[in-house]
Amino acid sequence: MLRTSLGARYDGASFTGQLALFRLDVSHERIQDPVTREVLPTGKSVRQGINFDGQLRVGSRITIRADGTVNDAHVKGDPGKGLTPLVIPDLDVTVNGKPIRPSYHIEPLEPGDPVPNVASWLGRVGMDATLTSRLTARGQLRLSGPYTPIGEPGIETQSYAVVDLGTSIELPGFGAVADLELQNVFDAKYPEIRASGFINPGAPRTLRAALRFTDDQ
Repeated sequence: MLRTSLGARYDGASFTGQLALFRLDVSHERIQDPVTREVLPTGKSVRQGINFDGQLRVGSRITIRADGTVNDAHVKGDPGKGLTPLVIPDLDVTVNGKPIRPSYHIEPLEPGDPVPNVASWLGRVGMDATLTSRLTARGQLRLSGPYTPIGEPGIETQSYAVVDLGTSIELPGFGAVADLELQNVFDAKYPEIRASGFINPGAPRTLRAALRFTDDQ
């Protein structure tokens, strides 16, 4: 594996940011299907693109932050032949003395194909706000571009966006902080994992609550 990167960083009074160009050359790519638990030998591949993150402070109460990656990941060499079983248990059902094994239409990748399960771009944009000395609020937009699922060459998922909102309330009488967060506010439908024709959906609208005890009294 050969890794090359070039970057720059800026630190100012109200803005901090960095930008990096990267390239990762892999000689013996191995991709494990999360559904079939099989390994696809993919030969040589490359991942290259741009990564950035930044933070802007607006006054003393608001902070805006963003980060993201644009990634071109594709197979560049001769792929391996066939699939190597990894962790598939023996099945009780046999035909002609041989166990029946599921087939998930997995095909070897060809040079130029995208590396499976690598989104072409992804990022986050968020804001933190101090409303009072005991109350803070935050919001975040999570973004993800399309990707080719493992075991489904020629297929591309749709991009999606998810909004999260949260607040933290200091409880001085208890020496604690209560955190409330509403994730996926608009109940967006998106695949957390997709492979071999199976989809594990992302979490629906979810309310989370936590109580953190601090040393400050």
